[in-house]
Amino acid sequence: ENLGQIKYLDNKPAPEVKYVFKQGNLKIFLLKTGLAYQLEKYEQDTNQLILLPEIYPDSYRDSGSFLQTYRMDMELVGANPHAEIIAEGKSQDYSNYYQPDLIQTHSYQKVIYKNIYPGIDWVIYSTPPSPNGGGKGGVKFDFIVHPGADPNLIRLKYKNAEQIYLDHYGNLILRNRLGDIRENAPIAFQENENIPLKFLLKDSIVAFDIKLFDRNQGLTIDPKLDWSTYYGGSGSENRTFGCKVDGHSNVYLIGETNSS
Repeated sequence: ENLGQIKYLDNKPAPEVKYVFKQGNLKIFLLKTGLAYQLEKYEQDTNQLILLPEIYPDSYRDSGSFLQTYRMDMELVGANPHAEIIAEGKSQDYSNYYQPDLIQTHSYQKVIYKNIYPGIDWVIYSTPPSPNGGGKGGVKFDFIVHPGADPNLIRLKYKNAEQIYLDHYGNLILRNRLGDIRENAPIAFQENENIPLKFLLKDSIVAFDIKLFDRNQGLTIDPKLDWSTYYGGSGSENRTFGCKVDGHSNVYLIGETNSS
């Protein structure tokens, strides 16, 4: 949750950010009626700072520091800017920041925007890694269309992508020089029945092509986000090769670091 730690690069507060998801060098900022995807590139040599362009000046920052970012936004066109936002799955642990009035910021598993469109909820939630260790956890968002509501109201407008297209699998690709965001081809279902649908892309606005469904039942539309980056690493390139636990339950990481 953002309790004041999210700021612009000029240190001004960013109250429009409600929550932030972080993994590797991707951050997803949850706004009032949309998302900001922000990819980051870290540099070991700070002398390169003056050589790096300011790609998108309205980028956000939090407790970390970075030298190059690229931000792409997704706005829900015509969405309710006063939707009730509910967080579920509060973490037991919390983070403190080096600000006197900013302590105990918790994480949540799910954030729900109630009636983001009439009769439609927008649900954003984290997903765990696969049990066999073959993949990383991530984030998904669903649209919960309640009986009688119109899913054709949902339109997603993307800004600042250097390239946006649908691939031959029907996935939506958002590309910039620091990496890709992929929104997998959506699925939809009512109770136990899969409902055919696909993305429609026109002039950076995405809609859902869905025709055959029962308007008297609830409908769930379920795309999944994936991302890849051209630059690896998530900070100062710390590397951990293992860990040990002593008799007092202290955990020791075994590895190396390039940070001073």
